[in-house]
Amino acid sequence: MREKVSIVVPAYNAENTIEKCVMSIAMQDYPEKEIIVVNDGSADGTEKVLNELRGRVNELVVISKRNGGVSSARNAGINAATGRYLITIDGDDYIDPGMITALVDAMNCRNGVTATGYSSGIEKAEDTATIEKENNKIDGDSKSADGGFNKGNVPERIDVAMCGMKYVESTDKESFGHKEAGGNTETNAALNADCDKTRVTVQELKVTGKFNPPEEGVFSKREFLKKHFPKMYDDHLITTHSNKLYDLDIIRKQELRYDEGMKINEDIDFVFRYLEKCEGVVLIKGEYMNYVQHAAGESLVSTYQSHGLSSALTVIKDYYDLFGNEPTDEMNQRMFVHVLSFAGLMYKNPEISNDERKKAIEGMLSDDGFKRLVEMVKPYDLKTTAAKMVLRTGNSKLYHLMCKCIYR
Repeated sequence: MREKVSIVVPAYNAENTIEKCVMSIAMQDYPEKEIIVVNDGSADGTEKVLNELRGRVNELVVISKRNGGVSSARNAGINAATGRYLITIDGDDYIDPGMITALVDAMNCRNGVTATGYSSGIEKAEDTATIEKENNKIDGDSKSADGGFNKGNVPERIDVAMCGMKYVESTDKESFGHKEAGGNTETNAALNADCDKTRVTVQELKVTGKFNPPEEGVFSKREFLKKHFPKMYDDHLITTHSNKLYDLDIIRKQELRYDEGMKINEDIDFVFRYLEKCEGVVLIKGEYMNYVQHAAGESLVSTYQSHGLSSALTVIKDYYDLFGNEPTDEMNQRMFVHVLSFAGLMYKNPEISNDERKKAIEGMLSDDGFKRLVEMVKPYDLKTTAAKMVLRTGNSKLYHLMCKCIYR
């Protein structure tokens, strides 16, 4: 019998998307699965859609709770999960056929389970000697006393499997008929109960980007961080949490949960903290996961959130915990830009007062992780060079003035 996979889906006001999401999971060819949808206090017709789906999908478990945010909903699903493995998918995203099987087979190719049905090209369990030979080509020394990674060591186990993803642009339109799908555009029509019976809400989905890991294979965490992490970070294959198969044994043992105090960056925070506990990583190609991007202005990251900068600083702490004593120049630059981007968003939002901005900048400059980052980062253009020069002074007023000039 295959290990059970728990798929957790947080849903809030998702009446127009939750059916597509759930059915994309239900139609997977992997037999041992449970679909846990957490209705996080939706005020629309989400509950009605879920009740209808329960009559069609045997694996579906619905949890209804008061609205507490996406992290709270994911945690409720994780707490209820009974599987060995975990996938988390947002209620407006969906996955392609074969994703679960491909990820489980990849995870098991080094964990003593015979893998079947490989579509990704990852070697089966009986061929792991080839993987070991290839991975041992890395130069290096033995594991350090402070917990560093074995250079070139093939991991004894795999703790996370990652696949590729697609960016899908979503546009919702009201229509009196069902627009047929054509070209690269998918159409998902759902009846709107508040409108005339012939009116439908049409969700047009157009693929705008495809991303895959640079190569397939099994990697020690250390090799993965050095070799593939920066490129996969740029392609959002790290920060996106839904293209991954997690080991629930690790999540339970380490008591890992989403931080319910974070309203943004909570997915990056969880991924970084989980990876810090991993020994081995397996990568497969295949853009199985569909990350739906909504119209401009709908995303939390499209406008400044009052706690956005502090959450970015939390990610910096996670970054140093993950990389230990071996942060890379490439990732230092990316983390530097990540924090400064959230600082800059304050100056794009006229509703944020100058006093609030100054206070946030003072907090940023007093953060130990950020101070370390400022000293370590190697600027790569005029803007980051100027930012580092000003930030190194520790003068929050000076940086505040600089931002006002840049973002006015």
